[in-house]
Amino acid sequence: MTANAAFWSVGGAKFSLKDRGILPRSIHIGYICAGWLGLIVSGVCFVLPAVLITGVGISLLAIAFPGHLQKNVET
Repeated sequence: MTANAAFWSVGGAKFSLKDRGILPRSIHIGYICAGWLGLIVSGVCFVLPAVLITGVGISLLAIAFPGHLQKNVET
């Protein structure tokens, strides 16, 4: 089964990227197309970009504003 056929068999035309269940669907399609390895690869490829973008964004904020992310504690 091709990835395109797997997508349409899992969700049909009503599913879009704005839907809340896109992560489980994409992982399921990876599982259908390539088994357990496809499940793992599709999950990592779906989640990793968001993690990296968020981590880089927070890191850049911490570099740009060095003292603002620490909690103020009076002694």
